[in-house]
Amino acid sequence: MAQAEAEVPNFRTKIRPLLIAGVALFIFIEIVALSPSQLEQSRDTTSIPPEVLINDSGFGLATGIPRDRVPDYSIDQFHYVSISNGEKQWKLVAEKAFMYNKEKLVHAVNVTASLFDDDKITVVKGKEAKYFMDQKDLELFGSVAAKFPDGFESFSEYMRYQPEQRKVQVPTTHAVEGRGAEEEGQILSFKSFGMDFSMASSEVILPKSAHVVMARRKPKDATTAGVADQTVIESDHCVIDRVNR
Repeated sequence: MAQAEAEVPNFRTKIRPLLIAGVALFIFIEIVALSPSQLEQSRDTTSIPPEVLINDSGFGLATGIPRDRVPDYSIDQFHYVSISNGEKQWKLVAEKAFMYNKEKLVHAVNVTASLFDDDKITVVKGKEAKYFMDQKDLELFGSVAAKFPDGFESFSEYMRYQPEQRKVQVPTTHAVEGRGAEEEGQILSFKSFGMDFSMASSEVILPKSAHVVMARRKPKDATTAGVADQTVIESDHCVIDRVNR
């Protein structure tokens, strides 16, 4: 009888380490099953494709922007000045800008550009803009409105500024409208497909389907009694000289 009682504590002593080992193994399995890596893998399987995020941004007017991936980084309240040989060429201010390092491309939204020509400044506003960091040309997209130093204005859906040539260009694939400030009682307005403006010569070239109207605003007097209220010009190639009008 004494021998049987002695064997009971001995059995308890042997089984206790097994119970402790079992509990430890269970805790280890739970930790592994709920580890951060497992949770991260679970999240990765339901991640949103980059193109969905990009398309949801609401900005898709600019051409040549990578649509299959998110930008490398973005900047709020973006400011940039393009300088060549110590002289300012243009300045871009945007609500937000996106950088693509591989293409050396900057895509900006809700933009205002200042185009510098000596001491004169042309101000252009648009929905989007883009430029390449290793180039100087600036492109603007969407409701592009430009106001030149002499009050001349143009409106289009696209515009390109080439600072090396000091030219503002709208290709013939885009409609453009414009108007000048009132001078000596007359106001000039036009519609065309395409526009080339040379800052060096102050000439505006309307290369296709130009419709130009010169309207008189002042009441007629004795000197203008025989002058029509409007002069209309229809042409496939029209040149407007902003100096010798």
